[in-house]
Amino acid sequence: MDHKELLEQIDVWHDEGDHQEIVDAILALPVKDRDYELIGQLAVAYNNTEKYNEAIQTLLDTAKEGKNHHKWYYRLGYAYSALEKYEEAISNFTEAIKLDPEDSTYYECRGLAYNELEKYEEAIHDFTEAIKLDPEDGFAYYNRGCTYSELGREKEAELDFNKVRELDPEGSEDQEDRDGTGSFISFVLLDENKIDLDLLRKQLQKDWGIIINKKPEDDPESLIETIDDMALIVSLMPAPIPNDEAVDNARTNFYWEDAVEVAKSHKAYMTVAVLGGEKKLLDATDLFVKVCSSCLKQPNAIAISTLGSVLQPKFYIDSAESSLNDNEFPLMNMVFFGMYSNDNGATLSLYTYGLDVYGKLNMEIIDSDKSEDETLSLLQSITEYVITSDVTLQDGETIGFSEEQKLKITALDSTILGKETLKIDF
Repeated sequence: MDHKELLEQIDVWHDEGDHQEIVDAILALPVKDRDYELIGQLAVAYNNTEKYNEAIQTLLDTAKEGKNHHKWYYRLGYAYSALEKYEEAISNFTEAIKLDPEDSTYYECRGLAYNELEKYEEAIHDFTEAIKLDPEDGFAYYNRGCTYSELGREKEAELDFNKVRELDPEGSEDQEDRDGTGSFISFVLLDENKIDLDLLRKQLQKDWGIIINKKPEDDPESLIETIDDMALIVSLMPAPIPNDEAVDNARTNFYWEDAVEVAKSHKAYMTVAVLGGEKKLLDATDLFVKVCSSCLKQPNAIAISTLGSVLQPKFYIDSAESSLNDNEFPLMNMVFFGMYSNDNGATLSLYTYGLDVYGKLNMEIIDSDKSEDETLSLLQSITEYVITSDVTLQDGETIGFSEEQKLKITALDSTILGKETLKIDF
C-alpha cells in the first residue's frame, strides 16, 4: 500500500486497539521510507504497547525535526511519565505547552506529573489552566479536587467534586437543573499503592465485554473513557481516604465483623466514578457496578467504600454477577440496608442508604415486630420497585403488594440519616 493508504490503515488499527500491527507495519518498511509522520505514529504505538524506552529512542532519533512540533514533546513526556521520570516528563510537557498553549491535555498531563512529585500548587495551577481551556472537562475538575484533598483544602475539593457530579460526558446543557442524580462515585480500598490498568481493561472485557483501548494521552494511573455517552473515571489515590472516612463507614456493616480492621489497613484507594445523568440512570448503574466489581479483582483490592459503608469484595462481586448476568437490577450493590433495634431486639428497624442518586428519598421501617427476613424482604422489594419503575412515593399515601396490603407512608426527619426520609408502617 502507498503512504496515504498506510496512514489510513494506521488510523483503523489505532481505533481498534491493534497497536502492535502498527509497529510491525512500520518496521517492515525500509528505513528510507519511514518519514517523520510515520515515525511519530511508531512512537505512539510503542507508548500504547508499553514499550516506553523504544518510544523515547524513536522520538529522539527525530529530534531535529520534532523539536518544532508540540506533539513530539507530548509523546516524549508521556513516555517519561509512564517510566516515572517525572522531571523529564514535566520538561517535555512544558515545551509542548509553549508550542501549543491551547491544548488542555498538555496542562493535565503536566499537572499529574507535578502531583507525583508532590508539587501540589503547581498541579493545581495546571488543572486550573486546563479548566479555563475546557470548562466542561470533568477529569480536570476531578484531579484538581483530589489535589486539594491532599492539601487538606476540603471545601475547595468538594466544590470540584460537585462540579464533576454536575457534568455529563458531553457537557450538560441543563446543568442549572442538575442535582447530582445519575452520578455514581465509590472507592476501592487497596493494601498497596498501585493500580494495574491493563489488568483492569482485560478484566472488564472478560467479565462484561467492555472494551477500553489504551490511548497515548492516558495517564498510567488513571482511566477516563466515554461509554455510550456516559463518562467513566478510574483513578489511583496514593494515600488512605482522608479523615478516617472509610473506617467510620465500616462501622455500619454489621454483616462483616472484620470491616473496621480491613478499612484501617488500606494504604491507597481507587476512585471509581460514572457520570450518566438523569436520562441514563439504569444504564449508568449497570456500568458503575460492572466497573467496581472488576476493580475489586485487582490483586491488592481489599474492600469497597460505598453507600456509607464498607463491603467485602466477594459480596460485591457475587451480588453484581448474580444480578447483572440475569438482567436484574443490582440492588445490593446500589442500596445499603442498615439495621438496628431500639429495644434490645424486641423489634427491628431498617433503613435504606443510596436512593438520593436516583432522585428519591430514603426509606425506613421503624420498630417492626415482624421477622428480620420478612421486614428486609419487604423493604428491598419496595426499594427495587421505586428505582426501576421510577416511582415517587408521597407523604400520606399507602403502598402494598396485594389488594389487602396498605402500608402507610409518612415523611419524617430521620434520626439515623439526619435528613428527610419516608417511614413505611410495617
